[in-house]
Parts: sequence; structure tokens; C-alpha cells
Amino acid sequence: MIKDSNDLTTKDTIIEATKRVLRKKGNVTIKEIAEAAFVNIAAINYHFGSKDNLINIVISEMLKDLREEISKIIYQSGYNKENFGGLMATLVDVVFTFAEQNTGIVSYSFVQIVSEPTSTNVLVEFFLKDQEFVQLIISSLKIIFPDVSYETLYAKYLVLFSSFVVPFFLNFSFITKEENKQTKVEMSKAFNQFKDAYVEELKAILTPKLNT
Repeated sequence: MIKDSNDLTTKDTIIEATKRVLRKKGNVTIKEIAEAAFVNIAAINYHFGSKDNLINIVISEMLKDLREEISKIIYQSGYNKENFGGLMATLVDVVFTFAEQNTGIVSYSFVQIVSEPTSTNVLVEFFLKDQEFVQLIISSLKIIFPDVSYETLYAKYLVLFSSFVVPFFLNFSFITKEENKQTKVEMSKAFNQFKDAYVEELKAILTPKLNT
């Protein structure tokens, strides 16, 4: 059934409203989404079937944007060992920033893993099962590490993936050990110090020969 332009506008409005709500919390209710979009609950069910379907669509769109940003950074990196440290720092910063600005997605992804262990997590779908993206990473690593096997390259990617997923499941205060009395500037400084240390450890794991 073809929807008219008004239907499409309503659908887009619901999606954008859900993005705004999800940036703040993961356990969002359909009522909260409806209020944010200025529609009734029936409209959400009509366009998306259920709240979970809507949230999955929204998260997929946002992770697609993140994946495209990561791909763009890799294409522009120059694919060489000299740029590897800077590339890691940039990617970690992008992922940490995404996680910090989208705490609801972080929360929802974690709950999905815990409550539905047999289902494929959306992060895995986007970053491990998408063959085009995986091959981009493998090809990039092959240029940087020309003498290693495919299995080793894939293992390096799994290390990268695991490392980039960590920010999605760590609370800011847990990482920095900061207390609420700290100012936002002080907390940001502590967080940046952690990110720098994180990148250095990641480089040491992936490129041990370059660090000896």
C-alpha cells in the first residue's frame, strides 16, 4: 500500500522524535515517544507495528550514520603505519563521543544483550555481519600489516571491534572515577586523559612490534 506525503511526513516525524528521546534514555515508553512526536499511540503502531520495531529502525539509522563516518575516516587515513596511531585516536574519539551523546542507545543495546541473548545484537549486525564494511577494515589492515595472514587480520579487527564497543557499556563516572562535585570541564579533561591512555594501550596491543 502506497502512503501519501502526509503519511510519510508523520512517519519521519515519529522517527526524529524517537531519536531525540533515545539520546537521553533507553527505557523509553511508547507514550513518551508519542508525546515527543505530537501523535497518538495508534499512529506509532500504524506506521511501525510496535515500539520495538520503531526503536530498532531508529537505532539502525543512527548506527548506519556512525558506520559511514568510520568508513570515511578510514578512507581518508592514508592506510600506513605512520598514520595508524592518529587513526586509532580519531576512531576512538568518534565512538566515545557517539556513546556519550546517545546514552539511550547504549542502554537499549545493553538491555537487548541481557534480555535476548539468542538474538543478534544490532552492533554485531552493523559492524561484524556487514561484509562490505568488514572487508573495508580488513583491506585497510592488510595495507598497514602486509605480512600477516587473513586470520590475524580478522583477529585484529575483532580486537578493534571489542575495543570500540567498550564505550557503549561503560558509564562516564565509572571510567574517570569522578564525583558529582567535579565541574563539567574537569570531568571532560579526565575523560580525555582516559581516552589518550586507552588509545595507547590499543596501539600497543595491535602493533607490538611498532612499540618495542
